[in-house]
Amino acid sequence: MNRLFSTRPITSAEQTSWYSSIDKAERLVCAKSQTPVTISPIEILETPLGPIKHIVRCHLKSSPNSNSVIVKDISRRDSQPFDPLTTDRFSASYRFFSDCACLQFLSTDLEVRSCPNLVAFDKDVGLLVLEDLGDEMSVLAALSGQSSEGAKTELRRLAESLAEIQGRSIGREEEYRNFREGLGPGYEQVSVQDRRFMEKELPAVWSICDQLGLDVKQAQQDVERVLEALSDPGEYLALLHRDVIPPNFLSVENRLCVFDFEFAGYGHGLVDIAQVRMGFPTYGLPAMIPKSVVRATEQIYQERFTFYSELKVLRHPFEKALTEATCFWALFELVGSLQTAMDEMHDQSVQRCIRLRARLKAFSELSNEVGHLEHMATLSMAITEQIGIRRKVSEELAEFPAFSQQLH
Repeated sequence: MNRLFSTRPITSAEQTSWYSSIDKAERLVCAKSQTPVTISPIEILETPLGPIKHIVRCHLKSSPNSNSVIVKDISRRDSQPFDPLTTDRFSASYRFFSDCACLQFLSTDLEVRSCPNLVAFDKDVGLLVLEDLGDEMSVLAALSGQSSEGAKTELRRLAESLAEIQGRSIGREEEYRNFREGLGPGYEQVSVQDRRFMEKELPAVWSICDQLGLDVKQAQQDVERVLEALSDPGEYLALLHRDVIPPNFLSVENRLCVFDFEFAGYGHGLVDIAQVRMGFPTYGLPAMIPKSVVRATEQIYQERFTFYSELKVLRHPFEKALTEATCFWALFELVGSLQTAMDEMHDQSVQRCIRLRARLKAFSELSNEVGHLEHMATLSMAITEQIGIRRKVSEELAEFPAFSQQLH
């Protein structure tokens, strides 16, 4: 399966419902390009749950050129009203501002090729016009396919794309902040937000550990180091996507582009590449990647990160910084899954057990290899053991299909 959505021709009724949005999009693009343009909606994007109501593929014609673009109208989302004054980072407007700011900053200011070009936007009504990248979800297709070599190639391209974004954005946060604050209120580094979230949620994790008879004091010291690294990443302060999952990458010509920057912002740059080792923690269809492939992917990232950032000497070793970023995702999984995993009556309990054990193991392996955050690694393995004993769950989280039939 190489896509999570399909496309179909737009109906006349849908064209009518999109009329106002398309008219605004035309005027936006005309004003920016100083050239008459015509935008015509041609395709609706659909998921298995139905059409994506706020996104439409359009034909853009301007003499002498024509191409296709994507129009996003956030106000068409049923679940949330568009309120440009809110500071809630999960609101439609905050996510829209993050998307616009990242695309403007990356594609225009930094001239990064690993994301779609921003054509035009209107911050007051939540309207965005951007380059159409097509439908080829090459990372998802490769991981879901039967060729391990094909999957390795796409993971290499993924690492190179992320390294370009993080490497080029180092030292440029003030420029990004100025643009983002001009869109709407509430800008804050995403890793600072993550630290605050962890400080709020982790006491529940420590309480469960206490019930399991596990001593957490030394691990808590390691966790504090991780939280400090999140809020003050030093030389690793970079723009991160924050939702690195296979469907968020599209291949167009010779580019692998990441899109959907709604949860993005400045923070600990290695948080993105750490998601590969952890089996993409924000992805709804979890699976793991062989350790040898993970190491090779991380090596490519490190080489390209060094090239783009021009940081020849790092004061804080890359391997330790990567271990801290990976530990963040272990904590993320503990906060999200431990309570459910220990609840025998919950219908997702077994799956959460399997996911949690796999990700704690992945973090612990890196921690032990690097010799960093060993107390948290010890606690992670103790939690894994207790889950196995108390819940009688020994099943391992499967690898992606491209690797599941391979010998490692």
